[in-house]
Amino acid sequence: MEQTRSSYQRTYHLVQQSPLIHFQYYEHKAALRASEVKSKLDRFLTELLGGRDAVRENHLNWLGKFSRSNIAHTSVFSYDYKMQITANKPITRTTTTETGLYHLMDDTQKVQQIQGYFFENRPSGKTLFDKKISVIKSYKEALRYKEGLSLTITCFIPELLALIDEYLPAFFVLRGFGTRKAMGYGSFLIENTDVKAELIKLRNLGNHPFFYIETPAGNPLQQLMEIETIFRLLKGGINLASGDYFKGFIFRYFLEQGIGNEKAFAKQDENLLGSLYQNGEQRQKKTEEYRFIRAMLGLSSFYQHPAYREKIVLWDTNGEIEKFASPTRFKMAENYILLFPEPIPEELFDRTFTFRSEYGMAELKTPTKEQFDFMEFLRAFAADFNDKEGTKGGKTSLSSAKSSIFHRIKREDYIIREGTELE
Repeated sequence: MEQTRSSYQRTYHLVQQSPLIHFQYYEHKAALRASEVKSKLDRFLTELLGGRDAVRENHLNWLGKFSRSNIAHTSVFSYDYKMQITANKPITRTTTTETGLYHLMDDTQKVQQIQGYFFENRPSGKTLFDKKISVIKSYKEALRYKEGLSLTITCFIPELLALIDEYLPAFFVLRGFGTRKAMGYGSFLIENTDVKAELIKLRNLGNHPFFYIETPAGNPLQQLMEIETIFRLLKGGINLASGDYFKGFIFRYFLEQGIGNEKAFAKQDENLLGSLYQNGEQRQKKTEEYRFIRAMLGLSSFYQHPAYREKIVLWDTNGEIEKFASPTRFKMAENYILLFPEPIPEELFDRTFTFRSEYGMAELKTPTKEQFDFMEFLRAFAADFNDKEGTKGGKTSLSSAKSSIFHRIKREDYIIREGTELE
């Protein structure tokens, strides 16, 4: 589709790379939200211009009226341009809410059919009525724009419009949108984007380190499945049908430092799950130190011990941190799977959390900064992932894994590289 240009307006054609999970999926013309895109683009522009102080000093007239009048109190600058995004028909959906409810009403259909593994549809409840209500409350559809989207920017500041025009392709390589954007959903590109060139442009800015995989040709669903698998290898691990497993790399990484994780801690501590382990040898400490490790890759308010289905509730002892999104942000761009690391907040390091089970409570700290350099951790994971013959905590290697989810991942040429290697 031809892009249009004038002295004050640009129209771009957006090509979708992965499904968009839209919070207003039920709207007939639901499209990528201009408000979400513009706010992220405004942050990117502030970065390009050298930060807030540089914008105040050199580009105050580029800001919108509200930002100019509240310059001392506005945390995020809004720039003086308009953005409009419209869907080029047709819009296709994963399924409809009515279809989901129909499956629940039909005893011959499995509930799993409407869960939409990648779309966060999670029917729950003991009765059919409860499950039906849960679908109504939590149902999400993923939208697909076969003809793409049209994005129009209107700006009467020529220098600002030129800056947007120059960096908009790199911005869409960098950012995803909608629900589960950190797992590759909601990825778009400006039509005819040279992805490699834009990645090099981002690298040269110096603020966006990344890792990448050049995947064989495939469809978006296949790439999304591989992102899901890679993240599980990184964090939680994977149980194999053979009875073996791949232990989450983060646990193996810390164990090499002599540091045990929160699961092992819970099994040892009599106030949590220790009383469930009657064998004294099982309760014997295997490490001198324990840390709340999984928090570094995303924090929720509870986790469940897989063997006993015991729910452990946890919270920041100081009551300041409730949740922490994973600092691993995946993105899809043509045949590239990209991983952009996000900074881990300083306050998350060496932080005390309280754990509570039905048996009691205990406290455990997160790793210190000295124990967890995020970039070094990801480099170590890349090396481990690229070793297709080595075992991952059990007896099985990636090359010998039988499941179809490893079909491409197990290949020798399916490797993770750091952005500094891109030429």
